[in-house]
Amino acid sequence: MRPPSTRDTGRVREEFSCPACGAQLAKDRLERRTTSQRTFAGDFIERIEFRPVRIAWRAGSSTGQKLVDEHDQAVLQKVGRQVVSGFPSAELPLGDMVHGTRLGPKGFKRAHHLWPDRALVSLAVLWSWAKEESHPATALALRFWIEQAFWGLSWMNRFKGFSFGKLGGSQVNQQMSGVYYVPALHAECSIRYNLVGSQPSRGKRESLVKLWSEGMWRPGSVAITTGSSTSLPIPEASVDYVFVDPPFGQNIPYSDLALVVEQGGVRNPV
Repeated sequence: MRPPSTRDTGRVREEFSCPACGAQLAKDRLERRTTSQRTFAGDFIERIEFRPVRIAWRAGSSTGQKLVDEHDQAVLQKVGRQVVSGFPSAELPLGDMVHGTRLGPKGFKRAHHLWPDRALVSLAVLWSWAKEESHPATALALRFWIEQAFWGLSWMNRFKGFSFGKLGGSQVNQQMSGVYYVPALHAECSIRYNLVGSQPSRGKRESLVKLWSEGMWRPGSVAITTGSSTSLPIPEASVDYVFVDPPFGQNIPYSDLALVVEQGGVRNPV
């Protein structure tokens, strides 16, 4: 069954007809369909079912879209047969999380459940390569580059068929900020597209290369401390930039939202 979306917005209709019997349906009254899934950690989970529907492709300067066919399904099945280790698999503290009820009932109960197979394999391999880098500054830059894609490569990345006043647009990092939310329509972006961009010569990777090569950061030059802003343990005229981000109390569950990064690679390296 193809998702009943509207042509002018690409969004799922609030009400639509069943293609089999013609009954009137509403998105918020549908029953969730689950299926048994075996993960790379070897555990079996009952998770809401995702079915690939459409592929957006690029070959050189040409682009287009196509429906998923048997060859595409075979590729996905081949990815699912890969043997990979070293990814985060800790149990999510759903009972203590503000948005735990958004994840548990849908089958997302451990860290590795948050990513599709292709993304999880790629992130595990990329993070292992970054760990092999011996130069401290380069290693940190590589981890920063990979880390910023954790959310956008997860199941929480929404398909947005309408952006900037027209159909289409990039599907990179379209997750809903400030909340754990697994959408009805998911967009699984190419890992290369997320990390590099559609034009590598001036895309995300190139921008980060320029930032880190021109930056003033050096090993040992960064300090994290607490204290009064009227009496800081730093020399006079040594501050180039001040960024202020006030806490929002319980309005934003900071510790919950940090789990994706912490489990994905920072505190528990993949």
